[in-house]
Order: sequence, then structure tokens, then C-alpha cells
Amino acid sequence: MSLVQAGCVNIVTRPQLRELIEQLRRPDRIPPVVALTSRPGEQQPAFSPNGVRAIVGSAAQLYFISTGHLTRTLAVKLGERLAVKNGDARIWWAGVSGHTATSHPLIPLPVCEDDATAMEEFARQFKATRPLTPDYLDMLEGERNDATRRGRELSVKLAEQCNELNEARLLVEATRMMVADAEVQLRTLASSQRRGGSRGQRSRS
Repeated sequence: MSLVQAGCVNIVTRPQLRELIEQLRRPDRIPPVVALTSRPGEQQPAFSPNGVRAIVGSAAQLYFISTGHLTRTLAVKLGERLAVKNGDARIWWAGVSGHTATSHPLIPLPVCEDDATAMEEFARQFKATRPLTPDYLDMLEGERNDATRRGRELSVKLAEQCNELNEARLLVEATRMMVADAEVQLRTLASSQRRGGSRGQRSRS
């Protein structure tokens, strides 16, 4: 699992943590900030950074904080209702404060590294709590248009494949009829040859 590949910043110092907290509190911040943490005693995120990145998109800011003194400091600075630790993940939308804690969901750690249920829950929470900003609405409209376009393309391809299948069936049926006709002609020819051979034998007799 590569933090760099997922564009995930590894928070390992207090100055880095302070910068993260400042970023969270910026009134003009728009992109979501997502923090992944490790299980106690481990040094890698419980959630897959690449899997999370695929859900949140390229605009989101993704961080990893190893559970320990840095997550405790984060809880002191933000309050327990906005904290994250022990392998859980937290999504902080714009407007972080103690009064908006329920708007910034905490997703429990996955049972195992490849826990699909946990990733599905992360995706559900990400979509369900996302603010309806103009940019987000534009993105939804774009996704709807893309889905409509893909649906039309698939319909055209399906129609083409159905036509090809029907043509193939007609060709198979025509081939069967040709084979049947050929078999009839062969049997007729064979029967004629047998009758001709019999008449020749009787003539010689």
C-alpha cells in the first residue's frame, strides 16, 4: 500500500499536525480533508489509501496519522467529537467546529485490510454527508450526463449486437437448409446410381 501513490500525506511531526489543523479551520476551504489512522501499535492505515482516493477523488486532501501522541493532540485541539484514531477514518467537510461534528462523519475501521463492507460504508458516508455546493451540483450533473451518454452508447451497441446475432441465426438456418438440400440431392443421386447399376446387371444377364 503506497501513501505516495494515493497522494496521501503522512503526518509524522507536530508542525505538520498544526498545518493540518490550520487547514481544517480555514473559512475559505472547499475541498474535503480526509484522515486515515492506524490500528494501535501499527504504522500503516487501516483503510486502503488507494481505495479511499478512488472514492474521494483527486481534489480531496488525504492524510495519514499513526495512532498515538499525534492523534491525542488532534483530539485536544479539535475536541473528541471531531477526533480520529485507532484505525478509523474521518471526513472533514468545510466549516469545522464543535457545533458541526455530525456533519464530518467518522467511519469505523475495517475488520481486515480488504474489508469491502468498510469501504462501502466509507463511500456511503462520503456521498450522504457531502454538502450541496454549486461545484458538487455541477459534478452531479456531469455524472448524470455521462451516465446518460454511456447508456445511449450501450443501447446502440446492444442493438448492433442483436442485429448481428439475428443475422448469424439466419445464416445458420440458411446453411442448415443448404446442407439438408445437399443431403437430399446426394441420396437421390445415390438411389439413381443404384437403380442404374441394377438395370445394367439385368441387361448383361
